[in-house]
Amino acid sequence: MTDTVISSASKEVVIGFNRPFVMIGERINPTGRKL
Repeated sequence: MTDTVISSASKEVVIGFNRPFVMIGERINPTGRKL
């Protein structure tokens, strides 16, 4: 099971099997470093 993360400069959208809804919120890593 994997999550799909689509992020822009200030927003992040996470889509996954265990997420029945799309969560839009601030970025998890505010420093902007690639994970």
